[in-house]
Amino acid sequence: YNQARKLFFSAYCYFFKCGHCSHFTPIQAHELGTAHCIDCGHDGAGEIAGPMWTGQLHDHHTLLKMQIEAEQRGWLTSSANHRPVDQKHAAALKHTLALLLSEVADSRLHFSGPFVALDDIAKKVSIRTPPLEPFKAELQRRGFATSNTQFHPKACRTDAPLSVCLDVARTLY
Repeated sequence: YNQARKLFFSAYCYFFKCGHCSHFTPIQAHELGTAHCIDCGHDGAGEIAGPMWTGQLHDHHTLLKMQIEAEQRGWLTSSANHRPVDQKHAAALKHTLALLLSEVADSRLHFSGPFVALDDIAKKVSIRTPPLEPFKAELQRRGFATSNTQFHPKACRTDAPLSVCLDVARTLY
């Protein structure tokens, strides 16, 4: 019981948003008075948010079982074995399952913190919003994990520091 409790509470943390570079740094409760930015090293003022759940959002095995069942029931495509499927709903279900699966595919993202909204990134570097897929592809090329997020259509989760995200956005324009 105590081990499970420790594991559960270790998935909660606070986030320090740097007042200098705006990077989000995950911190534990005991670090609240001593937070500093892991991206730029700034020790000055910033904002604290939390506590927030930073653990895995979904269970990968359960999502795979849901996808298999949806296929078996004919919810994803029309076939001779099943009644016709509303293509709009089938596409929405496929998209949602793929999105949820992508959120748990890379364990590096389980404790990465909030998502990176490309509109915000573009605003910080005074450019047009970069396209999501090339942005993610460049982060992956540089060795960082990425996934889409269910919370914002023009955002992704990544373990890349904000400074890298800003640099990637600049290189795309």
